[in-house]
Amino acid sequence: MDVFDPRLQAAIDRFIEESTGEVVVVSDADAVARWVSPSAERVLGWTAETLESQRTPDYIHPDDIPILMELRARTDDGTALMRIRNGDGGYRWCRVASRRLSDASGAQTLRVSVFHDVDAEVATQQALAESEHWYRLLAENLTDFVTMASPDGTLTWASPSATAVLGWTPEEVYGRPTATFLHPDDIPRLVELRGQMAEGRASLLRARVQRADGSYRWFDLSIKPVFEDGALVGRATAYRDVQAEVEAQAALAASERQFRLLAENAADVVILGDGDVITWASPSLIAALGWSPDEWVGGVLSAYVHADDVIAVRGEQDEAAESATRQRFRLRGKDGEVHWVDSHAGPYRDGAGNSGGWVASFRVIDDLVRAEQELERRARIDTVTGLLNRHEAFERLTVRERRSGTHTAVLFCDVDRFKDINDMRGHAAGDEVLRVVGERISSAIRRDDVAARIGGDELLVILSGVHDLDEALAVGESIRLAVAEPIMLADGSVTTSLSIGATIADADEDPDVLVARADEAMYDAKRSGRDRVVGR
Repeated sequence: MDVFDPRLQAAIDRFIEESTGEVVVVSDADAVARWVSPSAERVLGWTAETLESQRTPDYIHPDDIPILMELRARTDDGTALMRIRNGDGGYRWCRVASRRLSDASGAQTLRVSVFHDVDAEVATQQALAESEHWYRLLAENLTDFVTMASPDGTLTWASPSATAVLGWTPEEVYGRPTATFLHPDDIPRLVELRGQMAEGRASLLRARVQRADGSYRWFDLSIKPVFEDGALVGRATAYRDVQAEVEAQAALAASERQFRLLAENAADVVILGDGDVITWASPSLIAALGWSPDEWVGGVLSAYVHADDVIAVRGEQDEAAESATRQRFRLRGKDGEVHWVDSHAGPYRDGAGNSGGWVASFRVIDDLVRAEQELERRARIDTVTGLLNRHEAFERLTVRERRSGTHTAVLFCDVDRFKDINDMRGHAAGDEVLRVVGERISSAIRRDDVAARIGGDELLVILSGVHDLDEALAVGESIRLAVAEPIMLADGSVTTSLSIGATIADADEDPDVLVARADEAMYDAKRSGRDRVVGR
């Protein structure tokens, strides 16, 4: 770069040294590239010679050229996000930092720009935005409403239906503690449940929620803690309006006739029973499950309950004859489909106050259960490979099963030269390689064994019921051979290999110590030439 004034050259070199970008371009006042750093070929697929003498706008996405022009027009330092054309014709997102430099006389003015590759970061942000979009659609179309709160209980989001039900605007809700909207008499119960939620368990609370006009309305709150990488990041709460149900329960003591009238016109299903026998069912049973009340009356409830839930439901029936209960279980519809229901049950008393079995109400909650299951799955699964994530893998090691005469073994697997695949084929190709490697590992182990991605190109296999280290090494060899087969990508095949470290768990050994030993064995495999299994 001896074409520049020495002092200007020194300023350029200093800016390059201070920058954290990957590609440096020096252009003149006409936006013609005078010098391009050699890293352009590695990052963008262009040789420095190809870009030199080109105008900067020639390799900027057309929609981003106004951003470039605005950045070049600045007299001070500036930064902008724009898409840069790759050598293959595609585009990748870069964060561009630009500085205008002039020599002492002002006769020579240059623009030094540093292009920092943020394509993976932008892709992640776009994926998160799409995920949030779909979950918002789900929340906004539920009959009831949903809120999100931070770990300390501060409300951060509410579905639009909350405004229609309670009258509060989002601005009046966000930033306030959940407890400020509950009736004072119901707050102690919420406080009691926080310990349960901190342990990762869902909680159910019936409470009065204040409306914007100052009145209160009864709701059932289904509170689900949300974890990310093992840390509590918030709480999702589904609110179900049970005002009519509460009023119905109050009416039971006053008049059986009023109870029947309300039950026959309520959306929830109401049934009466004596022991296991159903003595009455509301007409809403038809809409909920397809059965007519006559088909249930005289029969036993357990005949319609999923086999795995029968014992729990029978226990609830016995308890409901004495006190109020709440339970989730599965019921069979007339078409054979199984549905999740949320049931409330308690002792039944007629208009004269005489005890007579139990009364229960339930509604189908399939949508809510699916949403909760998806949240739980996301907390356990690595999104790239579909394997367990690091937190879940270590949980399995913490509670590993101990069988007499056998051991738990750990295989620490590292994809050899994975960075080369990312650099030469792109991150999308790298993700596909990880996905296929995960599939091949899963196919090479038994159903009781566990495979997980614990970070980057590192994968962990937990083998149960292993007799000795030789058996673990044999499984590792099967995995190594399975992964060694070529992997087909969109632009051709790629061959990779695994360096695997194997070790046997000692009794009650801490998972971190166990995995660290397997990791050391893996590095022994790396130092020995890669593509091998080494035990320690």
